[in-house]
Amino acid sequence: MKRVLQVVLALATTLLLTVGIAPPTPAVAATVKTASVSITGTAKVGSTLTAKTGKWKPSGVKLGYQWYRSGKAIKGATRSTYVVTVTDLGKQLTVKVAGSKKGYKAAKRTSAKTAKVGLGTITHSQVDILGKLAVGNTVRAMKTTWSPSGVRLSYQWFRDNDPITGATGPTYRLTAADVGTFTGLIVTGRLAGYRDASPGLFAVDEVGDATSWNGTLEVGVDVPPGTYQSAGGSGCYWERQSGPGKAIGAGPLGSGTTIVTIAPTDRFFVPMGCGSWATPSTEPVTTIGDGDYLVGSQVSPGRYQATHTTGTECYWELRSGFGGTDGDIVAYTMYRKPLATSVVEVVIPEDAVGFVTDGCGQWTLVR
Repeated sequence: MKRVLQVVLALATTLLLTVGIAPPTPAVAATVKTASVSITGTAKVGSTLTAKTGKWKPSGVKLGYQWYRSGKAIKGATRSTYVVTVTDLGKQLTVKVAGSKKGYKAAKRTSAKTAKVGLGTITHSQVDILGKLAVGNTVRAMKTTWSPSGVRLSYQWFRDNDPITGATGPTYRLTAADVGTFTGLIVTGRLAGYRDASPGLFAVDEVGDATSWNGTLEVGVDVPPGTYQSAGGSGCYWERQSGPGKAIGAGPLGSGTTIVTIAPTDRFFVPMGCGSWATPSTEPVTTIGDGDYLVGSQVSPGRYQATHTTGTECYWELRSGFGGTDGDIVAYTMYRKPLATSVVEVVIPEDAVGFVTDGCGQWTLVR
């Protein structure tokens, strides 16, 4: 029977060929239809490149990736993204995308080349100089965060704009030669495959004598939390900071003595031109001039009067604290240039923490 069937099929095939009709051929699988392949991102060390594809057909096509360096496959680089390494420096990168689906013939497409891979970028947090700018004191570079990991740091300290020979560590002890000059520091970060990074010359205030408090002082390291007073003066300014450059309170108001309360939660205290600071005196008086005063320990509560002179502005505040914030102000009054000499008055209550005055002349307790 089998032999008979084979003969019949052979005769049928011969007949079809004789009359010009070809027998059916096996079906050929369709090929996956590719779409565009491109690379997004900057071709530099440390950056992430992404393979961007158009819409491949039919739907459901599974895509695979292979990244190439100068035409050679990069081992393990088989994701849609690729982090550029120092090995890629100066080379061009491509990515080949392969599309596959069951029942279809796979297809591949390669992107255009990137530009030659350039040097990466080193990033860093703010750089500052910490410590009192006083002769004999050791100042230091603020601890900073540099990225990526592995960055090596170098230091150069300056006196005004001149580098100090041998001062190439993260700390520097101020000498008599530094008094009256500005202290500066350059920190440079280096890493193979990356462009050197530096915030440039960071200069701070003038160095003073051994009693000076100029500088960025780290709370709990350079200065304990607490309440302090200085002679102040027209060039005096201070800030409480929660972080580098982030002021949460500032002073003083006028040209007289100034008081500050440094909280344990403060990160930095930055005084400039205020001289030395000390614990406030505790001798209450009944006659006061310009400046900040603690009620009870430095100025007695009561009703005070002052003579407001023509051509001046008189200002006073009652305070609930000396943090240098608007929230410390309980009450205030400004007298602007009266037409004639006049007497101004203020009542300092017992529950006030502080009294601040500027330009009013001498206040005297009258009752």
